[in-house]
Amino acid sequence: MNKLIKKDIPIHFVLSGGAAKGFVHIGVLKGFEELGIKVASITGTSAGALFGGIWAMTLGYDKCKKKIDEFMESQVYKNFTQNYLLPDIGNKKNEEKETIFTFFKKKEKFKSKFTKISTSVSEKFFSVIKGTKAIFNLFDDEALVASEDINKIYETIYLDTKIEDLKIPFIAVASDIRTKSIYCFKQGKLSTAVAASTAIPFIFPSVRLDGMILYDGGIVANLPVNESIENFGKGIRIGVDVATSPIPIDEDTNFMEVLQQIISTSIWSKQLSDRKICDILFTPVKDSIGWFDFHLKDKLIETGYRAVVESKNEIILKLNNIIKSKYPKKNLFSIFQR
Repeated sequence: MNKLIKKDIPIHFVLSGGAAKGFVHIGVLKGFEELGIKVASITGTSAGALFGGIWAMTLGYDKCKKKIDEFMESQVYKNFTQNYLLPDIGNKKNEEKETIFTFFKKKEKFKSKFTKISTSVSEKFFSVIKGTKAIFNLFDDEALVASEDINKIYETIYLDTKIEDLKIPFIAVASDIRTKSIYCFKQGKLSTAVAASTAIPFIFPSVRLDGMILYDGGIVANLPVNESIENFGKGIRIGVDVATSPIPIDEDTNFMEVLQQIISTSIWSKQLSDRKICDILFTPVKDSIGWFDFHLKDKLIETGYRAVVESKNEIILKLNNIIKSKYPKKNLFSIFQR
């Protein structure tokens, strides 16, 4: 079996958003761990921040997986699923047309709240067009999930861990809709950073910090390669993109779904260009996976892991070619045969 021996070149990982598909990140990191590659840093958006943060905190697959399993068996997680997830989620089939909005719309207890938010967003959207309100009022704090519930989730996972104390350098990317810019969490409570990075508009509440209104990082950088380069400098960038192209819409699509599609299309266009910046890119998710299909945890982790294992020789070849082209005077990698 070929072995890859690394000396001192940093290898940085960039993890995209993708909701439940973020479990794939854990599998990919496991694969590289088995190759003996040390993670120099992790830069994550949304699900990439959530799972990347757990990896940076636990340092390694075994402890990371144990942390995830323990949380998903906890009463906090069970309460959350009972309150917010469909009762038959473990048996339902993914529908091509289903979106995150129809997901909540189907559940009886959210119908009135969904209608209220749809009406509120519609009114604010057209007020913005007329120029009568600031753009950030479009989002405000209308959300289907209560802030105390999502905060309890992240506080249970990350406890009081601070980003600056993590074992692996880490950045969580969020979107400041007040200034329409990217905000990178480099310090402070990890739970706060992930709450901001995963705050999908209308689903989860925003995080207010130092005058900023922070939402899901995917709005501005769903594959934050540039942010990794700007903050962690030179090295090799390995991108893991678990997002898929936007779902087609038709004449029956409602306002909220159209708005989601507008946001998704903008994200997708930038994401395609960000993929080209990666030295090595993984796009392991080929099947249609729902945003809340957390019950597919083990399958998704295995998907990421197999993506690395099955392309091991190609990875080694690419790494050596990168070294030859970017660092011709350095022999930082050597491959030994059996």
